[in-house]
Amino acid sequence: MDLLTDLASRAEIANALAELARAQDRHDWDAVAGSYLPDATYTHPGGTLEGAAAITDRTRRALQHLDSSQHLVGTIVIEVTGDTASTFAQFHALHVRRGTPGGEDYVIAGSYEDRWVRTPDGWRIAHRKQEYHWRSGNRDVVVPPESEGENA
Repeated sequence: MDLLTDLASRAEIANALAELARAQDRHDWDAVAGSYLPDATYTHPGGTLEGAAAITDRTRRALQHLDSSQHLVGTIVIEVTGDTASTFAQFHALHVRRGTPGGEDYVIAGSYEDRWVRTPDGWRIAHRKQEYHWRSGNRDVVVPPESEGENA
């Protein structure tokens, strides 16, 4: 791969990571789904999801009840090999739900390790592994209102 193609691929992937974070915060579920291959997998601390629809549904359920969220992605390392790539990125995600007893915000910080595939429509995630490194604040912020009281 020539240098310009490699640099262009790296820029496109870095932009795709940022666009996915922005789509989550804007509740743009179509854009979230479009960031993944239809048969993508997503491993997170609670298990593994299969398919872009399942990934998007989990994301929607986690974020739609919040008043605001801000997903910051940085420390991005990108390795491109032809039409595939891998990335490591750290994230810092602030979640806000006004009026939550015990505090209105909850922060999760961690990392994403992604495998990417170049498609005719751009780079898409084939697999994401999410790890939490630390959390702070009131966890009840991220508990959907319909789930409150289930673990009481």
